[in-house]
Formats: sequence, structure tokens, C-alpha cells
Amino acid sequence: MVLEVRTNPMPDGGFVATIADITARVRTEEALRDSERNIRIYTDNIPVMIAYADKNQRLRFTNRPYERMFGLRRVEAHGMSVREAVGEERYVHLAPMIDLVLQGYRQSFEIEFPAITRNRNDERATLGVREGRYAEGTYIPHFDETGEVLGYFCIYHDITERKTAEQALKEANEGLEARVTERTHALEVLNSELSDAKEQAETANDTKTRFFAAASHDLLQPLNAARLFTVALGGKQGLADDILDLVGKVDLSLKGVEELLNELLDICKLDAGAMQPTIRDFAINDVLGALETEFGPIAENAGLSFKVHKRDLWVRSDSRLLRRILQNFISNAMRYTRTGGAVVGCRVRGDTLKLEVWDSGPGIPEDKLKIIFREFHRLEGPETTDVKGLGLGLAIVDRLGKSLGHPVSVRSRPGRGTVFSVEVPLGVADTAATPKPKRRMAGELGGLRVLCLDNEPAILDGMRAMLENWDCVVVTAQSGTAAENLLTQEIDGKKPFSPDIILADYHLDSGQTGLDVLIRLRDVHGVNVPGVIITADRASETADLIAAQGYSLLNKPLRPAKLRALMTRALNRLGSDAAE
Repeated sequence: MVLEVRTNPMPDGGFVATIADITARVRTEEALRDSERNIRIYTDNIPVMIAYADKNQRLRFTNRPYERMFGLRRVEAHGMSVREAVGEERYVHLAPMIDLVLQGYRQSFEIEFPAITRNRNDERATLGVREGRYAEGTYIPHFDETGEVLGYFCIYHDITERKTAEQALKEANEGLEARVTERTHALEVLNSELSDAKEQAETANDTKTRFFAAASHDLLQPLNAARLFTVALGGKQGLADDILDLVGKVDLSLKGVEELLNELLDICKLDAGAMQPTIRDFAINDVLGALETEFGPIAENAGLSFKVHKRDLWVRSDSRLLRRILQNFISNAMRYTRTGGAVVGCRVRGDTLKLEVWDSGPGIPEDKLKIIFREFHRLEGPETTDVKGLGLGLAIVDRLGKSLGHPVSVRSRPGRGTVFSVEVPLGVADTAATPKPKRRMAGELGGLRVLCLDNEPAILDGMRAMLENWDCVVVTAQSGTAAENLLTQEIDGKKPFSPDIILADYHLDSGQTGLDVLIRLRDVHGVNVPGVIITADRASETADLIAAQGYSLLNKPLRPAKLRALMTRALNRLGSDAAE
């Protein structure tokens, strides 16, 4: 046990002593430090220079490659100004980019790091890299929840080998026409060296890719734990306002890093060949219907229109990866479009189906149409200053398209909108797998009667839209009383609703829970049907309470596929019970 003792003097000369148990806080702080050490282990071994500076241009985080490059000691680097860390000469060139990133604009550039010269009185010269290097830099602004820039992330990739090869090739080609015969042998030697350099660079890139693919998932675990600990620390009573503000900023930073690592993990899985497609024939409407259900409510909340024009056709692809490509297209359309909306369409071209996503966003300049598929590249401009993201979505699309053998293309008219497309081979329809009309096969949800219970009208609207797209019969209620009335009384001449399954939010108004309502409906009114409790509460006590009553649990954010699986199992159980 850890105790904190405080004494306060009294006017009459005595004092008041207070003793508080701070064991939980100390353990939480220790856990955060352990998590930070774990993160340090990974970032210090990544072959990329990483740093974070606050809005006052003072370093708050540096990894080992960054410190080695600039000859910094970790204990001195924290709080050091960027100007002092990189040196006055480089800072003059970097200052315009730093000013822009602190205004919220992502920056990408190349920079030369001159060699650090040895000086008896300059300890940094003995710590830093003593040969000149080239790097490709990326500055990523860090926003808080209000859109204010808190600082920026700095990422440098060493491209010395590439620049060296480019310079060597440039020098070799100068005056080539006048020295063809003389330099033939020299060019052959140079080409051999370039081939070796390329092979070495590819080997180094493969090593880096395998490292990220193996380490990114493990790195997410301590990050998730760290976020839980910050939430726990922020929920402690009696913390000062400045401490609470600091905890909130730490949690926001961890969330940004977690999103970055998730997308990096996808990129590395594709580069490492860990995401192999499973090619089969399937109905394209299966994918388009799921996308319509997923993005319809999102578009409605954003005040945008969203239409999906389906075609009764079969294609040959991996349905999961093809859906991922279209998800990225539609997400980009929703993210950049302010007025109008997006349309998904299909065009048959010979033996292929061209799937297109049209939007009415700001459009893309012609000279930017290729670079948007590179990692960490996003459009910058007045219309996109409030758009958050890391610039990896289209890079993932490009890799998925190549993995599937599906050409991906884009065309745009600035000020009018953009069209992203992917071409997929037509498949052969499996008529034996097509269900007969008006007959519900095992695993389908058509005709399933569902009661949805939630105190948020917007959530009920979204649930209704999704379930009705699955051909379910849906009624909704915002309270336990409303649910009881629907199931026990005639309303407007309609008989009481008899559900096959009930989906209930755990936390309702006035301290009532969805579990309480399900128990009352079962024990008092005899409504003994499968139930699913949906909650963001991940406490084991809550899960035990739900399981003890024989109901299923789904954690938020809700995953439609998992909900559908639960409902299908409930439907199958109902069919089995009826057969018995």
C-alpha cells in the first residue's frame, strides 16, 4: 500500500494531517511507464527517424535513430528547441515547412543532412552520424478535438543510397554522346554497381516490411493498455484540472498513434504477402448491398446523398478485399464532399465489370492524380484543412488492386468532383446457390421479427435501416414502457407485436437497463425469445450479469457481421425448436 501524507498549519500553531491511499494511482503510473518502455523498445529499433514537437517547437519525443542522426542525448533532447536540435543551417531551410505544418498543412520534402564535423569541445559530434546523409521528410500536424494544432509528428526516411545512385547515374550520363566508346566499360561497371545497390535497397525494404508486419500488431497491445490506463487515471477523483487536461492530451496522442499503426499494419501485411486473396465467383449485389447499409446512415448524418445502382451480375474476385477497395473509395468521397453526395455505379465493358464511385467534392488537380496513391500523401488546400487522416487509404487500395489483378484508376475535374474505379472480371452465376423466391433458407434473416430498444432516436433509425435491408420486420422503442406496450397491447387496431429476437441497448434513461427490460418481458409477460444486449461497457461484471440471464452480448462499436451471425444463430435455434 502507498500512502500520501500532507500537513497543513493551523492559525493557532497546530497542524492538520491528511493521509490518502494512492496505491491505485501509483500502480497506474507504473503501468504507463512500463507501456512507454515497451513502445520505446519498438520505436528505437524501427529504421526510421521519428520525433514529436509541440506547437512551441520543442521536442517532446525522439527515437534512437533520430538522436543518433543529430548527435543528441535522450535526456537532453526532451524539451530542446527544434532549432538547437537540427542546427541553425538546416533550421533556416526547415522553418517554412514547420510554419505550415503548425498551421495544419501536411508537409513532404527532401533534405540533406551535412556531415557532423569532429570538434574536441562539441560532444554532439562524437554522438552523431559523421557522414552526409539524405532523407525524405514528412511533417504531420497533430490536432486536438477542437481542430487546434497541438504540435507535429516528424518522420525521416533515409534515402542516401537512392540519392547516391541518382547522382552517380547523372554524372555517368554527362557527356555520354562524346565518350560512348571510352566509357562503355565504365558504364557496365556502374550498371553492375547500381544493380547491387538496388538489390541491397530491396533487401533492406523487405526487412523493414517484415519487421513492421511482425511488430505492428504487438505494438498495438501496449498502446491499447496505455489508453485504458489513461482513462482509468482520468476517472480518479480529486485530480487537478491541469492533470486531467494532460491525461486527455496523452489519450488523444495515443489514439492518433494507434490509428497510424493500424494503417501501417495493413500496408505491411500487403507488402509482406500476408494478405492473400481467396478468388471465387459471387454476386456483386452482395457487396453493394452491404456498402449501401454501411454508408447510408453516415451520408444521411453528414447531409449528403448516397445512392448505389446495383446490377444482377456475378464477378470473380475476393469479396472481402474488393469490398475494402470500395469502402476506401466511398470513405474518401464522404470525407472530402461538402455538398451533394456520392454515387456507386456499375458498367459492363466486355468481360469485365467496372465499379465506379462518383462524388461532388473539390476534385483533384491532374498533376496530383498519381501521387495520391503514395503513402502519407494527401491533398492540401483550403477545402481540406479540416479533413483528418494519414494518407494511407489509397496506398492500401493500390496494393489491393495489384494483389487481385484489378486495375484501379481515377479521373477528376477540379471544382466538379472525382471518379474512382476498379475493374473486376465477370464471373459465372451459381444458380444452385440462388435461393428460391419467398422461401427463407437456413442462415437468412428475411421475415425475422425484431424489436430494437434504445433511448437514442438516431441509433434506432440506423438499426432500422440496416435490419430492413436484411429483410427483417422491425419495430423500435425508446423505453422499457414503450417496449411493453408494443408487445402486450393493441395499438391503432394492430395486434401486439410478437418478436423473434430483441436487440437492446444496455444503458437506457432513468437508470434503467436493457437487461432489466428483457427480464421483465420474460418473467412478467412471458416473452421468452433470444435477446442481444449492446453496450460499450466492457466490465466483466456486466458480461456476467448478461450471461447469467442467458442473453448474448455485443460490444460497441457494433459490427454488423457479428450481429448478423448472432441473429442467424438465434433464427436457427428457433427453427430447431419449432421442428422439435
